[in-house]
Amino acid sequence: MGEEILIVGSGASGMVVAKELAERGRGNDVKVVEAGPYAQSENAIKYYERILSQQRIEIARALCVGGTTLVTAGNGPRSLEKELKSIGINLEQEFSELEREIGIKPVPENCYGEGTKKLVDASAELGYEAVPMPKVIDFDKCMSCRRKPCGECVFGCPTDAKWTAASWVEELTRKGVTILPDTKVEKVIIENGRARGVSVNGKEKISYCHRISRDLQ
Repeated sequence: MGEEILIVGSGASGMVVAKELAERGRGNDVKVVEAGPYAQSENAIKYYERILSQQRIEIARALCVGGTTLVTAGNGPRSLEKELKSIGINLEQEFSELEREIGIKPVPENCYGEGTKKLVDASAELGYEAVPMPKVIDFDKCMSCRRKPCGECVFGCPTDAKWTAASWVEELTRKGVTILPDTKVEKVIIENGRARGVSVNGKEKISYCHRISRDLQ
């Protein structure tokens, strides 16, 4: 048995790391600690929490298994692709892999609302091309594609049409990953300059963590 790998947070980043490790056969060594509880997608709005950054910027997030992915708008554009290419960083392979993995695809025309149709037509009249937003949504399940205006992505999808990090819970559990909800990390324990564990819910949990980078190369 390898050293225990402790991942703090079950949002987009934490669950991706857990999944990558599980696929490399390290699932039984992985524990994901999450401050919030398991939540039904349609009830995600109940788990919103607002915090202030050091710059006094208000940040809204969701504290539950799957994290803030439960309350995103479901948008999945390729951020800064051209800018990165201009400095020699080509992420085409990574973007394509992610799009396949979580099902990112453009909004089909049959899902356009009346307002969107008018914007597309107005753009064309002005000589612009309106490009559909890539979404992490199963449009066969999306209420907006059934001609029932929804707009509830940021409150929690009522039909589980939107991909969230919580979508992987069953798969990760099957591969041996342990997910610990309602487990708030209060402090990272440092020994000899290295993170060795965390203090959770008033108790110390020493976890002699494996260097995750070795398993992700």
